[in-house]
Amino acid sequence: MFNRSAAFYDAIYSSKNYASEAEQIIGWGRQHGRGQGRLLDAACGTGRHAEHLARSYEITGVDLDEGLLEQARRRLPQAHFVADDMCTVHFDKKFDLVTCLFSAIGYLDPTQLPQACLNFYDHLLPGGVVLIEPWLRPEMIRIGNVGIDQAEFEGTKVVRMSRLQIEGNVSICQFQYLIGTATEIRHETEDHRLTLFTLAQYQKALEDAGFEFHWDEQGLTGRGLLIGIK
Repeated sequence: MFNRSAAFYDAIYSSKNYASEAEQIIGWGRQHGRGQGRLLDAACGTGRHAEHLARSYEITGVDLDEGLLEQARRRLPQAHFVADDMCTVHFDKKFDLVTCLFSAIGYLDPTQLPQACLNFYDHLLPGGVVLIEPWLRPEMIRIGNVGIDQAEFEGTKVVRMSRLQIEGNVSICQFQYLIGTATEIRHETEDHRLTLFTLAQYQKALEDAGFEFHWDEQGLTGRGLLIGIK
């Protein structure tokens, strides 16, 4: 999914306060008696959350994108990062906390969401907690919204423009990149398809998996937070 942008993913999101978000996650864990132990970070990306969560948890991360995982492994060599699907991956250990952050759950389709929730449930210890940061819900969409971001790293400058389109219950984030170095300016594109799940769909998937469901309206970034307790 990030095959065109993995190298400068962290630069694009350099303003995101991962440390503060990790502190909030640890706080939610403490509320439910899971402020330390083992943590499974589903769709862990480059490990930016994991590097801060590692002060309280033994980290295992899973992601489909090997380019992002390469950076996660360099950032946090003591953690265990695996290239696999969060819907089907299997580990021979149980976790105190499972996280799926930065709206990564939106990359699943309606058949995969229940599979992921069930897999999260199966990997948790009794009383364990899953924290899922949802993607935008249908009522939050601004059709045609155009965004722009700029970043600089290692002598490279990047400008990213994004546009949001809708096809049924799927949002398509079209990313256009201009990448400038001393020798060239090149153009890359990525289209990211994320499902516009409703809150009711999230709740049903978690409850059908066996979780006690809770909802935090604000969450980490204003998109809310799905909380499931085993």
